[in-house]
Amino acid sequence: MKVLIAEDNLTSRKLLESTLLEAGYEVVSVSDGVEAWKELYRPDAPQLAILDLVMPRMDGLKVVRGIRERKHSPYVYIILLTAQSRADDVVEGLDAGADDYVLKPFEPVELKARLRVGERLLSLEEDVSRLQREKAALLISATLGHEINNPLAVLFPTLELLAEDVRTLTDSATIRTRLQIIEKTARRIHEVANRLQNLQDVCIKEYLPGVEMLDLHSTPLYD
Repeated sequence: MKVLIAEDNLTSRKLLESTLLEAGYEVVSVSDGVEAWKELYRPDAPQLAILDLVMPRMDGLKVVRGIRERKHSPYVYIILLTAQSRADDVVEGLDAGADDYVLKPFEPVELKARLRVGERLLSLEEDVSRLQREKAALLISATLGHEINNPLAVLFPTLELLAEDVRTLTDSATIRTRLQIIEKTARRIHEVANRLQNLQDVCIKEYLPGVEMLDLHSTPLYD
């Protein structure tokens, strides 16, 4: 997993880098708050961040507040790094939206443990988001199926009456064939609508390269 380190002290930053690289993390390292802000706004931004509380140009608190004000973005788990003498500032940092803190000089074992906590929470957050997306897909599918079936309920008896009129009035083979095509197409739409209404699980399949669609063929059909 990718981790952002924002620390202006070179020695501390290098120690953080070596600790995280040894633990198997991919590291993005910057020396001030403005650069941290830029990294966290990238499309492939890290979801774990270690921010020094006091940094040039923009401090850790401002970065935290800015990240928490964003809407519709992946959650970033933020650990504040602060000197022992500024421990009281931790409360303000947590109130601003930070998730955890580590005092300097940090213990590598403790830092790794806190990062693992962050990973678990991010994994849980992703699970919750996935379940919410699946629930929304099921609700939309049921609604679409219902709305499609409503006009079809009128269409089918109308087609039967029209077919009877054709047999009585014209007996045209061409019109009968066209009516059969319309009925066959309508029944196909009816089948798809029923599958949408009865969708129980969200199964996504790649329809074309880069194009994903709901798999309705794995859904039992109830007429």
